[in-house]
Amino acid sequence: MNDVDDEVRELLRVKAQDIPPTLDVPRTLTTRVRRRIAVNALAVTATVVVVAAGAFGTLRAFHSRSSQTAHADTPCTSAHLRAVVSMEGAAGSREGTIDLTNTSGACTLEGTPTVKLLDQQGTPIVSSVTFESVPPGWQVAGSPQPPGWPVVSVAQDDSASVRVRWSNWCADGNPTPQWRIAIPGSGDVDVEGIDATTVPPCNGPDLPSTIEVGPFEPNAA
Repeated sequence: MNDVDDEVRELLRVKAQDIPPTLDVPRTLTTRVRRRIAVNALAVTATVVVVAAGAFGTLRAFHSRSSQTAHADTPCTSAHLRAVVSMEGAAGSREGTIDLTNTSGACTLEGTPTVKLLDQQGTPIVSSVTFESVPPGWQVAGSPQPPGWPVVSVAQDDSASVRVRWSNWCADGNPTPQWRIAIPGSGDVDVEGIDATTVPPCNGPDLPSTIEVGPFEPNAA
């Protein structure tokens, strides 16, 4: 019985060698393989595009934030500021703000500026005039402290303000003086809007004219 089995196995081996090998793959299998390869390629391509777009967006946002921060840390200069005063009548005085509009890129203001009075010849008026520092308007109004204060960030075309109060101006026939506001670390800016409506009444010729000036703060408007 073993000899018969051996002979059968040998016969089958010989016959198998007579059958030529084939590498043909069924058409249905080939189609499925090609489809799978195409789907995988599309998925990989989409992933690469999404990752690249995300990386570009992140880099762009970071550059934008860095650029904005760099510009925001730049001190404002007098060449890029326009100053306009707005005051209303108070008891024996005039009170309001000097609004400083930034006409250039984002910058910052900090501290309490100096206000100067000048005569018609542009000479500073120093006699019978006193200047006093006062709290900012937000503090007087009991409002919350502005974010970042005392540094005031001013975007282009936005403005910061300075609280001012002017009392006792006895002109004695002299024209209304011109105002200038000094920007720390920069130059002076002429203040627009000083006219007969902003001049306070004369409370006494023997009393000094007093101008109260607050620090830079965000424009409440």
